[in-house]
Amino acid sequence: MQIFKSIQTKFIFYFLAVALIPLIIVGWLTFNQSHDFLLEQTSQELIGIRDLKAGELETFFNLVDEDVVLLSKLPMMAEAMQDFAETEDFYDVRMLGYLNHPDMIDSGNGTPYDTAHARYHPVFQEIVKFRDYSEVYLINPKGFVVYNYDKGNDFATELITGDYRDTHLAKLFHSLITITDTNMVNFTDFVPYSPSGDIPSGFIGAKLM
Repeated sequence: MQIFKSIQTKFIFYFLAVALIPLIIVGWLTFNQSHDFLLEQTSQELIGIRDLKAGELETFFNLVDEDVVLLSKLPMMAEAMQDFAETEDFYDVRMLGYLNHPDMIDSGNGTPYDTAHARYHPVFQEIVKFRDYSEVYLINPKGFVVYNYDKGNDFATELITGDYRDTHLAKLFHSLITITDTNMVNFTDFVPYSPSGDIPSGFIGAKLM
């Protein structure tokens, strides 16, 4: 009787053990399958987000590319460059009061630069706000920043030998100087830019017709 009870106990134990093993295995497999499924689902979602963001970035850069080419071909741009470039001493322009005052339309000094700025700055303001750009530059062949929207510390500076000669803006200028195709657009990587408070900034530009 004692032996029977012992065998019965062992049988029940083995039965429970055998019964538990599939549950444990199934449970472990289910957990792993769920884990793998979640990983796969998360991976696919991340890939989807990555592809979406990549698509958005591509769309954005294509839009900016088209904007730059279109703007470079507008007669107004060539006129603006010519009107701004009539100022001989750009250091004097900085002293007119525009520096760090992006909302100023006219300094009131009655200079040719004031006349040009009052004419073109409102147009550039609309471009910047409509496209949500941070900046617009006009740079003459001598490397002078004859106009920029934000009027930061790079305003009315020279990019060949000046303080910002080693910036990506200067590198973009040098790359554009050698271009003959007016449909070609050059751009830079996003790197910290000191006139913008070392915020990573990228530049894209084209040669004016």
